[in-house]
Amino acid sequence: MGETLKYQTTMLWSLRTRRHALAAGSRLRKYTIGPYGRVILPMAKAQAQKIFAARLDGRDPAEEKRQSRRRLVVDRVDDLVETFVREHVAKIGTNRRITSLLRRDVIPYWGAKSIHEIKKRDVSDLISLIAQRNAHASHRLLKTLKTFFRWCVGRAVVDFSPAEGNLISVSGRESRSRANRSGARSRYSCSPAHATAIR
Repeated sequence: MGETLKYQTTMLWSLRTRRHALAAGSRLRKYTIGPYGRVILPMAKAQAQKIFAARLDGRDPAEEKRQSRRRLVVDRVDDLVETFVREHVAKIGTNRRITSLLRRDVIPYWGAKSIHEIKKRDVSDLISLIAQRNAHASHRLLKTLKTFFRWCVGRAVVDFSPAEGNLISVSGRESRSRANRSGARSRYSCSPAHATAIR
């Protein structure tokens, strides 16, 4: 396989390769590496070596790149949410609440994105945003997102769930509220002998 790393006048690094360097009829393939300046020579050489190695393995890096780009414009979150609601949520008793949660708190933020763009940080940011409004709602949303992404994994839409490993941080106000409720329950559950001591 022949290879030539070129710096073009259009300020791009590109790589031209042939399957067989000495074969006259061998097809010449061009791979664009990146813009000059942002990609310096050592980086261009390293990327060229990766492309060269992939070609030796019988892979086509250009086609792999095209497929990766296509994935970013398919599997929109809003389409998948509606399919999830229709095929999974509709079969359970709390379907209206879950459907409302997804349509109110997920689609407005992620609806136009491909699910392949959603990362763990995106899930964390959305949960934190909802927690500012209602901590309990953020907890329900995280549970719902974990179920949704597991469903996507089961359908081979994504390889892993970005919702797994995310934790809900309870605000101080919510923590105090829970502590107060717990304290009230413990006082009411005391025996009459202990009730006198509490007073």
